[in-house]
Amino acid sequence: MNYHFLYTFLPVNLNVSRIREIQFRRKGSVGIGIGTGLLLGGIIGGIIGSASDSPDPPHAFIHTNGIITALGALIGIASGSIIGGIIGSASKKIPIHGNMKTYRNKRLEMMNYSVTGN
Repeated sequence: MNYHFLYTFLPVNLNVSRIREIQFRRKGSVGIGIGTGLLLGGIIGGIIGSASDSPDPPHAFIHTNGIITALGALIGIASGSIIGGIIGSASKKIPIHGNMKTYRNKRLEMMNYSVTGN
């Protein structure tokens, strides 16, 4: 079998008996996961912080209106970006275990992924 890998456009011969598994990850998926988690975490954290913020008494020395909302948003941003990064870093693993029959059966599934780097 000849395939092109990443940006080297030279044919590569694969010895299927030496392949344990093939792993795929979409390009940029970690960054997209972090960005999505950051945005959603900030919104949800801000809403929760706003809902738990209580009005200050009129004689309060320091007014905390909005501080709890901002704190909730910051906590949501931090936790959302971490969770989004973890979810975005997930990859698809296809076990081959050196078996040519398994490799042939999984070829249609692998064709859904680009192996040329484009």
